[in-house]
Amino acid sequence: MAGGEGKVLGSGPPVDRDSELAALAAVLDAAGGGAGESVLVEAAAGLGKSRLLEEAATFGHARGLTVIRARANLGDRDYPFGLILRLFEPFLVKLSADRRAAVFAGSAELAVPLLAPAGRMPTEGDGAIRPQAAVLHGLFWLVLNIAAQRPVLLTVDDVQWADEASLQFLLYLAERIEDLPVALVAAARPRRSPEAAVLTALRYSPAQTRLSLAPLSVAGMTELVHRSRPAMDPVTCAACVEVANGNPFYLRETLLSLDDAAPDFTAERIRDLGGASLARVALFRLLRLGPGSVSLAGALAVLGEQSPLAVVAQLAGLSTGDAATAADELADEQLISSGVELEFLHPLIGQSIYAEIPPARRAVDHAAAAVLLRRSGAPAERVATQLLASPAGMLDWAVATFELAAERAMAQGAPHSAARYLSRAVIEAGGDTARRVALLIALGCAQTAAGLPASVENLRAALAEQRDPMRWLEVARLLSRAYAHSGEHQVAAQVLEEALERVGPGTEQLRAGLLADYLTYSAFSTEQRQRSITRVTPLLREPPDNSSPESRLILAALAMRSGQSWQPNPQTIDLAYRAWDSGALLATEGPDGSGWLMTAWAYELAEDSPATLSVCAAAIAAARVVGSIDAFAAGSYFHGYASLRLGRIMDAEADADQAIEVAGNGRHRYLVSSLVLRANVSIERDDLAAAEQALRAAEKLTDSRSMLDLPWLLDSRARLELARHRPSAALEHFQQAGAHLMQELKVEHTVLPWRSGAAMAALAVGDTAQAQQLVSDILAVVERKDALITRGRGLRVQGLLLGGSAGLALLADSAELLAGTSAELEYGYSLAELGAALRRAGHRVQARRPLTLANAITARLGAELLGRRVRDELAAAGARPPAPANHRTLTPSEHRVADLALQGLTNNEIAQALFVTPKTVEYHLRQIYQRLGIGRRHELGAAMALIGPDLPPN
Repeated sequence: MAGGEGKVLGSGPPVDRDSELAALAAVLDAAGGGAGESVLVEAAAGLGKSRLLEEAATFGHARGLTVIRARANLGDRDYPFGLILRLFEPFLVKLSADRRAAVFAGSAELAVPLLAPAGRMPTEGDGAIRPQAAVLHGLFWLVLNIAAQRPVLLTVDDVQWADEASLQFLLYLAERIEDLPVALVAAARPRRSPEAAVLTALRYSPAQTRLSLAPLSVAGMTELVHRSRPAMDPVTCAACVEVANGNPFYLRETLLSLDDAAPDFTAERIRDLGGASLARVALFRLLRLGPGSVSLAGALAVLGEQSPLAVVAQLAGLSTGDAATAADELADEQLISSGVELEFLHPLIGQSIYAEIPPARRAVDHAAAAVLLRRSGAPAERVATQLLASPAGMLDWAVATFELAAERAMAQGAPHSAARYLSRAVIEAGGDTARRVALLIALGCAQTAAGLPASVENLRAALAEQRDPMRWLEVARLLSRAYAHSGEHQVAAQVLEEALERVGPGTEQLRAGLLADYLTYSAFSTEQRQRSITRVTPLLREPPDNSSPESRLILAALAMRSGQSWQPNPQTIDLAYRAWDSGALLATEGPDGSGWLMTAWAYELAEDSPATLSVCAAAIAAARVVGSIDAFAAGSYFHGYASLRLGRIMDAEADADQAIEVAGNGRHRYLVSSLVLRANVSIERDDLAAAEQALRAAEKLTDSRSMLDLPWLLDSRARLELARHRPSAALEHFQQAGAHLMQELKVEHTVLPWRSGAAMAALAVGDTAQAQQLVSDILAVVERKDALITRGRGLRVQGLLLGGSAGLALLADSAELLAGTSAELEYGYSLAELGAALRRAGHRVQARRPLTLANAITARLGAELLGRRVRDELAAAGARPPAPANHRTLTPSEHRVADLALQGLTNNEIAQALFVTPKTVEYHLRQIYQRLGIGRRHELGAAMALIGPDLPPN
């Protein structure tokens, strides 16, 4: 890890780096106080970024931080999680069994397979595939568990050479580090093109502080010379400083050359060399050593740094004793650092030596290195990285090694590395057509998982060469998934249409899988959705059983289509119930699948929100187990939406805030939807300013690709306008939402009640004809769907439209109908309209009963928008309305944290359950204690009992 300047340039702090050192000290002080920060030090080779990281480590030790360090090298680029293994394995191996168990507790267990002490990931034939998100989440909690004992400093040098998966983790940590007792200090060379997209994202992340190092000043370089060579004459000193041109590594090499007392290294000769040549001065020192030292240095450059001496010796063709002597010589010449594992004292030295090996010779040496590593039992990934740099066709076992390395990479959650291994395996397979096609399929699947567009090309090539009908269908399904993964759902559905036409007898299970995917993908395309109806209709008449994962997925898709096409609610609920199969659908597909989402949506379309809550709660629990933030956010959103439909406003608010917090950065599919849900909750809360803020945030994230989000956004904007008593603007937004649903998305029925909102707005502006048409459309849906809640809502609007005694009768029918459903808030609205209509008709005494009931409902639910109106109506009816209840003793999010604390969960366990940081939990608990007037956790139960029941847990 040493930069090597100290031994040559003298002791003392780095020169000309006072501001950077002060910035790093401040970052470490903040991390010690629990306010983490991520820093990226950028500098050209030799300018001292490694030295700056050394100083950061020194600062960290002085402040009592746990310091964990690593440096990437060129060999890490193709080794999945190679940098992360370098970072954590040396630290973990020193831990006691008890301490190791503690750092892998909770969600950190997801990182155990990656960092297990023996063998690390699967053996040949295991075949397990681990989502990268789960591994990243596990590593994140590993860091937090380490930091639970004392704050942590992670330093990672030369991240420009890190592998994709390691970079993904660094970015993952950087974006969540703000509330953690963790500092991340990384170093990289300036950006070059091409560069891995994730490295660019890390480099320019808003969460990242960047320190760019400039060349040292003439005064600084002169000071470095004087520290170690105080007697040097001014002319020679000036020549050294001039040639080094502000680069301390070049200065180091110049001074080492002068120490050799070479006669031709005069001031003039030094100036003649030029800075570029100084990068290769180390080679001159190397060539003066014996052939054994030269061979050992070349072998180390090929194998990569931190290689065991015994393996380097074998590649160099040296005995162990001769290799040890050569290593000592190299260390004395300031070329490598001494130790059991060898590494160059500065990366530029290794690069210079590697560049001097002729390309053909290098390639053969890499092949020899692969052979040695394979014989020594090195992991397949380490062998494969050497094979990637060797000539193709040299080793008959290369394909098998690449396959095993790819399998292990997929199991580690590193599909990019798997794709690189398999790309080379395809070349190695040569004329073996059957094997090459099998490799193309595996390559396409890895590229799909990595989000690489080449997946389509490779799977299409594999499909074109398939002659076996069954295998052709299997590959077609994989190709359709690749298209869908890249957002081309219409093409994915077209591929499946052709496949379904080819399905023959004896392929019922495969046909079921193809059909399930087809029904899923065609939902995203207006054209395909209409064509799929011809396939859905007979299935709705005779749906399959639920005996297999594929048939359950078909049932889920059928249930969603049944709800969207105005089929009776009992039919939709039965299909969803059979699809769910007591959770078997979720168990086989996992929380990142689409089956549970379609089932939950079907239940919502059929007005069975309690069932939706049950499905979502199970999905959220499963997401916690596997560490899937995406599934957790999706489950939280759907749970919140169903909660709001039921009138459980506090639950809905907590769910919306939870989904927004974990989604973050605009990357999650349901972030816009969650912001819209938060706006709708705020409207019901009568916090119109908060609703406006949420809608503006959603609008910023909405673009031409957000076709599915737009109707919800327009509907919420319309409801806000209604709450502001701007019915004309509301009507326009409602109409836009409806037009988008019907004309653009071709959706027959949706859970979005835009028609009733539009009818209320039309009624408010005096457009009774439009209001009547909208009501008629609502009731037409009811006739087909047997939808009690929709009927109750439609009767309410129709009653307001008709007025008089007929209108009062309809309002009474609406309230009576909704009283028997789970939609409490809708019941409250019908009671409020009935009471207001009775009061306007002069029946003030009769009006008080429904208004009093409505007031009790709004008080219990926290529906302050409706509650304020109900209290006004009660006062107008001659009753004294009770004061509004205080439902904000705790916010819904605080209520949820308190509930988990009462269940006995620690702060870390609560944070893991909610996918937030422990600091966030600590903040909520402080607020809870302050609001409740208590000082400790053991007082929480009694205090919570005084404010009412807690939120039902997810």
